[in-house]
Amino acid sequence: MCSAKRAPESGGFSPDALALQLAAVWPDFRSARLAVAFSGGADSTALVLALALLRRRFRRLRIRAVHVDHGLNPRSREWARHCAAQCRAWRVPFRRLRLDLRIMPGESLEARARTARYAALRGAMHADEVLLTAHHRDDQLETLLLQALRGAGLRGLAGIAAEGQSQGLVLRRPLLPFARHELEAWLRSRKTGWVDDDSNADPRFDRNYLRTQVIPLLQRRWPAASTVAARSAAHLAEAIRLLAEFTQADLDRLTRDDALDATALAQLSVERQRNLLRAWLRRQGAPTPDAVHLERIRVELAAVRHDGNPQVTWSDAAVHRYRGVLYCEAPRRAVAVLTEPVRWRSRLQPGCAVGEGNGSLHLIRDPAGTFDRPAASSVWTVRYPVTGERVWLAGESRRRRLSELLRAVGVLPWRRQSTPLVFDAARCIAIAGVALRPATGSGARYRIEWRDAPRSLAIRFGPPSQGTSASPDSENLR
Repeated sequence: MCSAKRAPESGGFSPDALALQLAAVWPDFRSARLAVAFSGGADSTALVLALALLRRRFRRLRIRAVHVDHGLNPRSREWARHCAAQCRAWRVPFRRLRLDLRIMPGESLEARARTARYAALRGAMHADEVLLTAHHRDDQLETLLLQALRGAGLRGLAGIAAEGQSQGLVLRRPLLPFARHELEAWLRSRKTGWVDDDSNADPRFDRNYLRTQVIPLLQRRWPAASTVAARSAAHLAEAIRLLAEFTQADLDRLTRDDALDATALAQLSVERQRNLLRAWLRRQGAPTPDAVHLERIRVELAAVRHDGNPQVTWSDAAVHRYRGVLYCEAPRRAVAVLTEPVRWRSRLQPGCAVGEGNGSLHLIRDPAGTFDRPAASSVWTVRYPVTGERVWLAGESRRRRLSELLRAVGVLPWRRQSTPLVFDAARCIAIAGVALRPATGSGARYRIEWRDAPRSLAIRFGPPSQGTSASPDSENLR
């Protein structure tokens, strides 16, 4: 992500200044396909018109304007017609998107409108298009003040990024180096009008209150307030990029197959632990935990005895610890228990479902398989473990305690009661997800493949002497 470079104060805004800004952070912009979010206000009007003028110079540049009509203002249709007329005059393709917003009690109108707007824009994008928005330097100052008043962290205080992604959209904001008054002055010099949305002056909305009541006072005392705020945002964005490199290094070193080494985590500083946990949980798709739940994951799960199996749950996510390793379930995966054993005629049925949310079993030919070719008449039984049971494994003469077998191969405790067992008569020929001893003999061999299954086996970090789980290979069941 590149930070926006500020245009020279004396030059103000112009198509040439915009081209210099784009070229500095985006060398290929001259042949890009661009969609501009065009509200009709001064900022987006300046952006669309400047790009239309640049298109005369850069023949491969493709632009179009997309107007989102929120339907919240009685004049919204008038504004849409104005935007359409402007685009016809500039020979810029235009599309209007009409929203039907329904605001729930207690819901923020600003947040709901923003989410719906970006969802509509995402649906209107063409392949290989980049969306440009007209956020400018004064927007950056408003955003930094809002985030500071909300107690935001580093990411929030970095303000509006010059480029990035939002709800699946590839975004660029080339006007961040320019102030609102520079954009308006350029439009006046070209005798070009724009839409004045009276709702932007409504002080009931936080951003409008800052814009109309607070920022004018600040700028009277500190005229360069927006310039300095933009500089601070750029410094913070650079710090975020640097932090991201350290975070990625920690993730690469302390994670494997989406599991996290809790023992190594505890050796980091407290701040680094919290940073790594947030990044790891984001990677798992988990909702961001509040400070209390984050501390429970960091402190409580690290403090349990080695063979404990604690968990922390919040929203629709859970973090478990087992044998010094953290596992995240997001969302928490509920498995519908098989109330009755399932009959599986393996030679006729390609697969066997083993409970909602628990995937299915499939017979796969494999030279290193755990059993010989089943007879055409074979009917197997599939069920979940029974507490305290012992099983006969195929090829063995004595029963084994199932709980010990599952623990030996590292089946996660919270998954043991939903691990499918496959029986041929009284013999257990397969424990789904676990490698048993290979079959003997010269016939065709097979194994059971468990597809779409939740994680069931423990991950090992470091040598076994460090107290991590045993490797789930056939040696454990001989």
